[in-house]
Amino acid sequence: MSLTQLYEHRQFMRQQGTRSLSHELAFWQKLLSPLSILSLVIVACSFVFGSLRTHSLGLRIVVALLFGLLFSYVQDLVGFISLATGFSPLLMVILPIIASAILGGYLLKRQM
Repeated sequence: MSLTQLYEHRQFMRQQGTRSLSHELAFWQKLLSPLSILSLVIVACSFVFGSLRTHSLGLRIVVALLFGLLFSYVQDLVGFISLATGFSPLLMVILPIIASAILGGYLLKRQM
């Protein structure tokens, strides 16, 4: 579903007095996807702007790839946790984004 369709469905469910957590989760994931990409770019910058003498390029690529996969898996995991426990989907979607942005900021600051 598109972002507008998810929003309309969310509003419809609120009018009915019910809640569809799976649709809310999909809505927040789609809405906050630019922020997740930005946080991953911050982490990627820390891999790019480091000293080339400390680690090889191949190692940097593998670590960056593994971090991207880990981020994706954690984002899916907290989504399932949100559905299973009933926690706020917005909070559960934004937690990995904030954590990766903080980690990327720390790694960038350490490189400088």
